[in-house]
Amino acid sequence: MGRKSAVMMAIICSVLLVSCGTESDDNSNGDGSGPTMKGDRILGMAITEAESTDYDIAVDIARGAGIEMIPLSVQWDMIETAPEVYDPLILTVANMYYPARDLNVALSINPLDSNNKRIPADLTGLPFNDSLVIARYCAMLDYAFSQIPDVELVSLAIGNEVDIYLGLEPSRWAEYEEFFIATKAHAESLRENLDIGVKATFYGLTDYSRSNLENLNAAADVVLVTYYPLNGDFTVKDPDVVHDDFEEIVAIYPAKPIFFLEAGYPTSDSCNSSEAKQAEFVREVFDAWDTFYDEVEVVSFSWLTDISQVQVDEFALYFGITDERFKEFLRTLGLRTYEGAGTDKQGFTAFVEEAEARGW
Repeated sequence: MGRKSAVMMAIICSVLLVSCGTESDDNSNGDGSGPTMKGDRILGMAITEAESTDYDIAVDIARGAGIEMIPLSVQWDMIETAPEVYDPLILTVANMYYPARDLNVALSINPLDSNNKRIPADLTGLPFNDSLVIARYCAMLDYAFSQIPDVELVSLAIGNEVDIYLGLEPSRWAEYEEFFIATKAHAESLRENLDIGVKATFYGLTDYSRSNLENLNAAADVVLVTYYPLNGDFTVKDPDVVHDDFEEIVAIYPAKPIFFLEAGYPTSDSCNSSEAKQAEFVREVFDAWDTFYDEVEVVSFSWLTDISQVQVDEFALYFGITDERFKEFLRTLGLRTYEGAGTDKQGFTAFVEEAEARGW
């Protein structure tokens, strides 16, 4: 597999489910109005490719728009392919590619990926708090970190959208909390000053798994969020919910840094959306981020471009969801279109304008 293909595979994994700032008064326009300058905040984006462009071109487009970080999500069983047998491909490519492009990485190494358990096959029958499971994940981390010495990490997530898999079963949460505490302690020994947490959905954090995630996040350095303002039928909520949503999660976690590692909004009319609504969502996110400058340190948008129907069908199979609105949600998350070299949607124009106004 070529270098670009390997990096692309890693990015596709990441988009699926892919330090405190100074006082905002010191970064304003001076008259208390207008955008707040970026300060120490970090702006990211999950980078997907248009039909006829390669990954380098996609990165150039995103970098030109101001991003400085990408989310990279890798499943545990993609690294440890057999007991204590490791595949270096994705990690070594990441170590070669992202530092050279001056991109930081928000890394996820997932034993859980949304509704999928992604641990080595020989461990699948064991609970997460089994000593062998913990030891094997820690050994895998040793190997993984040995492959990325040059990658500047924004954060490490031990699991992606873990609330979806863990559901409402107290025993699962207790097992995973013990696993997280043990593996986090080991990860801390591998990289100094690394912010470590677990990625969870916004609605898990604020609603159906709130108490379980509060317990889990008590042991975390940061609150890692995936945010897609949708109704239960995959239609979009109005973009004006964004400010209240930011305010709600800040109220739950007032003393812990918050990283929105995925923030996305589709454009499909099947989801009751449009390019104009997506553009409004982008602007609302930047505005809310200005309001909660001191609490929200990272925002990463999903995705640069739409994806192909073939990719959509593969992801729908992976998640086990065949709802056509869900497929359209996935297909149209990009801020640019997929066909040919891709064209800018209104959302990408809004992104560029809002980022530039804040100094990105």
